[in-house]
Amino acid sequence: MTNITTPTYDQDRNAPEGFRALRALLARQAGAEHLGLSLWELPAGEAAYPYHFHLADEELIVVLVVLCQVLRIGPKFHRTRFQ
Repeated sequence: MTNITTPTYDQDRNAPEGFRALRALLARQAGAEHLGLSLWELPAGEAAYPYHFHLADEELIVVLVVLCQVLRIGPKFHRTRFQ
């Protein structure tokens, strides 16, 4: 059973610097065929991908734990207020 509190990471992305992350492909692990759902663990200062946009797809980001002070959303940077 897929569980976000004890994830099984499918990808350990070590390079290039600035884009290091662990990724658990939760939808695939749960048997979904038409749904994309991933859990990312990003070290401080790292990003999952370079800044980009989609023309046909939408993305939903749910932040579970924040240990940073600034978050980029689109071209703007925002101070976080999570505790």
